[in-house]
Amino acid sequence: MSRMYGLPAFCGKMCMVVLMRRALALIILFAVVSVGFLSCTPFIRDDQIERIKLYEQGIYRVKKPVEKYKKVCIEKGKEVRLYLVVSKTWVKVYAYPAEADFLKTDRSLMVYMFQEEFDKKIFDESRFRAKLDEFVEKQ
Repeated sequence: MSRMYGLPAFCGKMCMVVLMRRALALIILFAVVSVGFLSCTPFIRDDQIERIKLYEQGIYRVKKPVEKYKKVCIEKGKEVRLYLVVSKTWVKVYAYPAEADFLKTDRSLMVYMFQEEFDKKIFDESRFRAKLDEFVEKQ
């Protein structure tokens, strides 16, 4: 029987048992790793994205100057609108003058938060809001 599986003649039932245990261990390991990858929680859920995108609808007053290339581009007290960009690993908030057309104006990066800044690398709106509140207040 051992010749049928390409095993040497001296390898008997004991050798077959060892091989079957190794194969079973590899199958279990593969299953555990697959489940681990499939159950990964995303950084930010779709419903959270929809909720924070609502910040784009308001007008805000800048609390502290926003700099771009070490130069103040939005001064304190200026009214701005926000534009949010979300990826799998970060959230960016850009500001631009409230009276300006979105397509015709420069936007300045105001907040840039990576998943590492959140507990367990999962987005927390209250932490995001606290960071945003450092820069702007709603009108």
